[in-house]
Amino acid sequence: VTDTGADLPRELAEKHRIAVVPLRVNFGQESYLDGQELSSAQLYEKLVTCKETASTTQPNPQEFAKVYEELIADGSKIVSIHLSGGLSGTQQSANIAAGMFPEGLIQVIDSRQASIGVGLLVLHAAELAERGAEQAEIVEAVKTMSSQMSTYFMVDTLEYLQRNGRIGKAQAVVGSLLQIKPVLTIDDGLVAAKEKVRGKSKAERRLLEIMKEDMGDRKIWAGLVHGNVPEEAEGIAAKIRAAFNCDRLVISLIGGTIGVHAGPGTIGFMAVPAPE
Repeated sequence: VTDTGADLPRELAEKHRIAVVPLRVNFGQESYLDGQELSSAQLYEKLVTCKETASTTQPNPQEFAKVYEELIADGSKIVSIHLSGGLSGTQQSANIAAGMFPEGLIQVIDSRQASIGVGLLVLHAAELAERGAEQAEIVEAVKTMSSQMSTYFMVDTLEYLQRNGRIGKAQAVVGSLLQIKPVLTIDDGLVAAKEKVRGKSKAERRLLEIMKEDMGDRKIWAGLVHGNVPEEAEGIAAKIRAAFNCDRLVISLIGGTIGVHAGPGTIGFMAVPAPE
């Protein structure tokens, strides 16, 4: 089980029978289930045109409990992997729901990651389960992989991070005037600035260079996500394939859960040494 903060492509979730619990995306008085009642095209259009600050709401424990109940009906145990607890209360809701069931039946994991960084962990867990791994073994493998994950992303504009209180207003103004493109990272489950670069192409180059410093020539699993800029993402994907030893590269559109905070034009690159 995961949530829409994992930005997992629908076809992969369906292929591996992964249940995805949606967060809500709110525009003023309007509220939509991410990925179900609001398409990505509508989301990005609304982010640009809507004057009110968009926000997200975590699923409530009852929504998780309903999903868990359906899944344990056949005697299955559950591993539930969620958006970093430092960024969202989603994992808290999942924990409360898990507490409604017999102990040990449901293991909830704080991924300490975001977007496809969570998605890669979920794919690893699903593939281990398909190979017959026990719940405890899967939990251990996911935690190990999470600790080895590198996550970097660049936002096209600081406006959305500022609107959602992720950075101060002064920083956003200075950033836009100077064409500063911060390369951001997830550090201990929270968003942190890695470095500031002037201009988009330079930021994109640094994104790849920093990841290369982390991963070297090791075989990796990589995830590339974008805020509704598919052509740009394809160009970067080609560079990733050329520069890295990719065992797997998942390309995905950033959904509402993350998109509301990062904004259109964001590019995220997550990588982890390929599991044995």
